[in-house]
Amino acid sequence: MSATLGGSTAGVQWLLASFSLTFGLGLIPSGRLGDVYGRRPLFLVGLGIFLVGGVAAVAAPTMAVLVAARFVQGLGAGVISAQVLGAIQDLFTGRSRLSALAAYTAVGGLAGVLGPVLAAALLGLSLPTPRGALCS
Repeated sequence: MSATLGGSTAGVQWLLASFSLTFGLGLIPSGRLGDVYGRRPLFLVGLGIFLVGGVAAVAAPTMAVLVAARFVQGLGAGVISAQVLGAIQDLFTGRSRLSALAAYTAVGGLAGVLGPVLAAALLGLSLPTPRGALCS
């Protein structure tokens, strides 16, 4: 990415930190908004925000645009996560709440491990690329 998009070392560091920063910043306000306006509407808003960030990241012509897109994606993920955790709090009590939180955590952990592995496997496939494409 650095070579293709002209990113500096600082740009790559911002890319790595941007998602986490806005994810964390979005959790508490969006959780409260979910309490007031309902979890479903806020969940859908979060999905929309994440989708916009994802499309912008894929189409990013420069490192700065990619970093900005990751900021947007992080915010969307924070909104989504707050609604899921709020729904678990609303729908489950006692031991079943613990089980639901354990399942949520396990799925998140698996996604964190398997996501990069599957992405690397897909990228490792020698797919033909059009002449003049950025990736070879």
